[in-house]
Amino acid sequence: MTRQRISTAPSAATRANSAAYSPVGSQPSLGAHNSRADINGAGGNPDPATVTLAGTLSGSTRVVFVGGSFGETSPPTDSLGSTVTQLGTDLGYAGGLWPDFGVMTYVINNAAGSGSYTVSVDKSNAFPLGEISVAVLEAATSGTRTIVQAQGNIAAQGAGVGYSSPSITTTGPAIIFAYWSGDADSPVNPKDVSASAGWTIIESAFISSTSYVQFAVAYRVVSDAGTYSLTWTPVANQGAVMSMVAVQ
Repeated sequence: MTRQRISTAPSAATRANSAAYSPVGSQPSLGAHNSRADINGAGGNPDPATVTLAGTLSGSTRVVFVGGSFGETSPPTDSLGSTVTQLGTDLGYAGGLWPDFGVMTYVINNAAGSGSYTVSVDKSNAFPLGEISVAVLEAATSGTRTIVQAQGNIAAQGAGVGYSSPSITTTGPAIIFAYWSGDADSPVNPKDVSASAGWTIIESAFISSTSYVQFAVAYRVVSDAGTYSLTWTPVANQGAVMSMVAVQ
């Protein structure tokens, strides 16, 4: 991202909102997933920004993370005309970095259709080539599920210095998706980040020396109720916005 830096004051990761549906069911597992990251101003950027999943399951839950401008994007829509619910709030970077930019988290619970499936995020007509990242993750479930969400941000702690995500508490078996989006400027490279043991990164975009919304999504399947978090460790010195979603 190439935006004016406002502050570099540290800000600890904080727990935020949760949303719930019921009932809790059997063990969710990882389904289809895909993502895109559009470089700012690139001529090939589509509007809307669309992500396609193949082989989705009827009755599953789909989680959508959108990284970009709060004012220049609309809530996602999908090819089923589903109800898309925002979890938490629009979350910006710590210390006021990149004003109006951050992560927006959404869920589609008990999706009706199967097979090929798309999620689209419409961009403002004034910024059709704007940078945006969209990740869509399917929890292989059946029926309406309990959803728990937590979010937080943190300022840069130093190159190679890890920091904790927000914690999230489950009441039973769940799949947890963890989103990270770093705040480093375009000249700061590499953009890569790693997740702590027990978590697997399944979607990411790390592009050097250009303006875009970098991100990674990791997941973990848990069989027991408990409180869970992970450590994100960036290679370069950068803070992040983070969002966690558990599907139970």
